[in-house]
Amino acid sequence: MPAKVKQNKVLPKRGVSQRKPMARQAKTARKSPSVAANLLRNNAHWLFVIALAVGLGFLLFVGYQAVAASSVFEVKKIDIAGNSRVSKDNIEKIARLMTTKSGVWNADLNQMRLEIEKIQVVKSAVVSRVLPDGLRIRVTEREPKAVVRLQNDKFILVDEDARVLGTAHSSEAIPPVLLGWNEANDDAARKSNQDRIRVYRQMLDEFGKLDLSKRAATIDLSDLQEAQVNVLQDVNTVPIFLGNADFGIRLKRSLDVLQKLSANGEISQISKITIHDEQSVTTFKTENPGDIARLNNGKNRNK
Repeated sequence: MPAKVKQNKVLPKRGVSQRKPMARQAKTARKSPSVAANLLRNNAHWLFVIALAVGLGFLLFVGYQAVAASSVFEVKKIDIAGNSRVSKDNIEKIARLMTTKSGVWNADLNQMRLEIEKIQVVKSAVVSRVLPDGLRIRVTEREPKAVVRLQNDKFILVDEDARVLGTAHSSEAIPPVLLGWNEANDDAARKSNQDRIRVYRQMLDEFGKLDLSKRAATIDLSDLQEAQVNVLQDVNTVPIFLGNADFGIRLKRSLDVLQKLSANGEISQISKITIHDEQSVTTFKTENPGDIARLNNGKNRNK
């Protein structure tokens, strides 16, 4: 039998601890605070810079607010130009109301512009600062394109978009006055009135080219397919129906016929004239000349 090999146990040396891994962990743990401290110490100047920047930013913000709200930027001067129909007082009132708390520096110029453009006759506005205490406001007003007589005989001014600009003064009620305005307050009425302005301007343009503008006392566009011009001939007012095209040529032809009738002493018998092309002119006679006046003073229908 083979001889048994005697195994000798290796005993640990005295004074040597068997817990070396734990000791290393403790040593590592003791080193960790030192690493954090080193990181903090190495980046301390950056932290200082960041803190300083934040502090300066806060001080600048507070200072900006204080300066902007100071009396230095209170509105003292408002320069307004471009207005003729709208008063400066109305525009200035809006500007001062919107800068009471903000001053010139913090004023919301875009909102101020929108408020000014809400004024009936203002088409557009430009608002700018004039530091330290001023505002510059330039307005473009809507231009009247026609004087309209309403059914209550009130005269108003309207622009190319059929927007009412206000009451027409007596000096502004220059012929030819537009009749047949749709007085309803809806989109359909607005659209039909825009068409009336377009046709009215076209008629004036054609009349002007033939030097006939002064012959028209009123233009009635109650029916856009049958434009009516009321003209003065001698002491009589005669309505002429021109259809929906070639207004200038047709009016000239009708006036030639009226001139011949006047020369023959027949003008007082004419109640109206209708022409739908350059050659054919139809005259309508009445036994009662007063019917002519009633035709011109009657209420208009809107279509």
